[in-house]
Amino acid sequence: MFVLMGRILVFIVLVSQFTYGQLTLKEQYRFDSLYAYAQNSDFEKEKRLKTFAKAAQVVYKDLDYGLEISESYLKYSKKVNSPKHTANALDRLGYALMVKGNTSLSRMYTDEMLQIANETNNPKLMCRAYASLGNLKHHQGELDSALFFQKKSLVLTRDNGFKIFESRALLNIGSIEKELGHYRESLETLIKAREIIEQKKAIGYYTSIYNELGDLYTLINEYSSARTYYDKALKTAISKNNHWKRVETLGKIADLLLLQDSVATAKKHLVNGLNISYAQNISLGKSTVLLGLAKISFAEGEHRACVDSLNKAISLMIDNNLQQGIEEHYLWLGKGLIELGLQEEGMNALQKSYDLSLDLNEDQVLRETCFQLYRANKQQGNTSLSLKYLEEFNELESIYNDEQVMKELLSNELKDKFENKSFKDSVLNAQEMNRINTEYIEETRRSRVRFLWTLFVLAMLTTLFFVVYRNYRSKKKQSAVLEEKNADIEEALENIQLLHKELQHRVKNNMQIATSLLNQRARSLKDDASKSALTESRLRMQSMLLAYQKLYGSNNLDSIELVSYLRELMAELDNAILPDNCTYTIHGEKQQVNIEQAQTLGFIIHELVANSCKYAWSKNDSPQINIDVIVQEEDITVNYNDNGKGLPNSISLEKSASFGLKLIYSLATRQLPGNIKTWNDNGTHFSIEFKKR
Repeated sequence: MFVLMGRILVFIVLVSQFTYGQLTLKEQYRFDSLYAYAQNSDFEKEKRLKTFAKAAQVVYKDLDYGLEISESYLKYSKKVNSPKHTANALDRLGYALMVKGNTSLSRMYTDEMLQIANETNNPKLMCRAYASLGNLKHHQGELDSALFFQKKSLVLTRDNGFKIFESRALLNIGSIEKELGHYRESLETLIKAREIIEQKKAIGYYTSIYNELGDLYTLINEYSSARTYYDKALKTAISKNNHWKRVETLGKIADLLLLQDSVATAKKHLVNGLNISYAQNISLGKSTVLLGLAKISFAEGEHRACVDSLNKAISLMIDNNLQQGIEEHYLWLGKGLIELGLQEEGMNALQKSYDLSLDLNEDQVLRETCFQLYRANKQQGNTSLSLKYLEEFNELESIYNDEQVMKELLSNELKDKFENKSFKDSVLNAQEMNRINTEYIEETRRSRVRFLWTLFVLAMLTTLFFVVYRNYRSKKKQSAVLEEKNADIEEALENIQLLHKELQHRVKNNMQIATSLLNQRARSLKDDASKSALTESRLRMQSMLLAYQKLYGSNNLDSIELVSYLRELMAELDNAILPDNCTYTIHGEKQQVNIEQAQTLGFIIHELVANSCKYAWSKNDSPQINIDVIVQEEDITVNYNDNGKGLPNSISLEKSASFGLKLIYSLATRQLPGNIKTWNDNGTHFSIEFKKR
């Protein structure tokens, strides 16, 4: 009996926690207590304001209760003349009204919040106000305006170091850029947002970032990964009792299920979202879910149910001044009416969809609308109009196909970014391939040398044995045998040297071929970024080629003269990337160094020169580069300096986010190996110290 009663009690508690339109019992008690405390006039002003601020956060869980508390909060903050709390209350009211669909009143409150932020010169309030304006414009379908306000918010967050606000701005910008079709920009922005969100453990943004990740995986047809992220978003929304995010995520899951032909399951999710929307009075949620149900009804041939759902949804949007997605509602309404035989009404709905799609720049909806208008006019015999819409459809279809190709090209990049795999640009990949290829060639050379030396040793042992044997047999023939074998030894040594030089020659030739191919490909490209990447790869390979040329032209097969190598390298860079008015000097005494160390120094000097060209000088400067090589017994110091603006004082080579500086630090400390220091003194100075091998 007691066990049964316990189970019933647990069931009642669970139902109370997950009933739509209600807070959990614990949350209800907490916010009721905060609200009662804030309304008690016996408490001091500052404590009441802070308590009102905490209580008003219920707006993200219960819109109606949040509106009630926020209105009281606003009234009291104005009464006691607290601009900061007045702006906070306006922000809460603006959010609640936006979600409920009252965008005009939401805009009024948000504008008032921005005015207070400007008057009090409060950057944090300004960030919030611009972000709220961006969200409002986004809900209304005005994507360009939304992007403008979110970017203003982002600039303020970075200027003032507001990391949490920065992650929110980046998240919003990434979402808008995705809807605008700027997929690459969206990818990069969302990655930055996710890094900050995870670093700062900003749990409140988990639902949004998971939804955006799900959208991107849906975009590249990775449905399994998309569903994983949508389920995470839904779980977070439920745990935080965020009803609007819950409805939004249910709609996304339903759309994904429809792509996988799981119509019945998709319908259950949409009905679930519709119940929450009505319980919480979320107008945008109602209209969005009704559109999804209408699409399912149309697919099942229930055209009357489709039209009824869309009429309800459109009435809600008109009554609440909602613009987001209204053009798609009219599109499906027109399709449903035409299927019911109501040609004139259907044509009128399609025409509204056409006009709205043009105004809102919704190309995908416009494409489908043009096709439906083409078919409808063709059936009615309106040939000229039919051809007009067909031409527009074909043009939009071409654009759509181009976008699909771009999405396909981006799919692997998106997967790598969101799975935290190693992601490198083409220059780094080329450099890594060159390094691997060089190591392979060097290892092959060493193996061949070891093999030849083994053969040589075996030949020597055989020869010695033969000499001893012949000496035993006949002392008279000893001189002749020794002369013959000495000749064989000299020939073997000459062969080894020839093989070694031939190997170096082939390495040099292969590098020349690769350099020529990169140069030809760069000249054929029109994209400046791609051309620059190939040019940098060619120059990196050229620094290696110079070392092999000097090695092949000398009798010493292990080392080259450093100063002349650096002079030839700077001559190559002067022809390729240095400004026309740039001068450079190279000083130092001649010094033989190991070829691997010379190549490493070549890479470092190349990166330093490239950085100087990119960042050191303005247009009116007289660029100058100085390189000094100082030798003290086995220690070598290479000093590099330019006369540019210098590095930022706070920069650290070891912890720098710059790929170029990381590469310089890694090469200097690991490849040489040695030490590297940098400072500013009428330009940037680098000092690299290492010991000769």
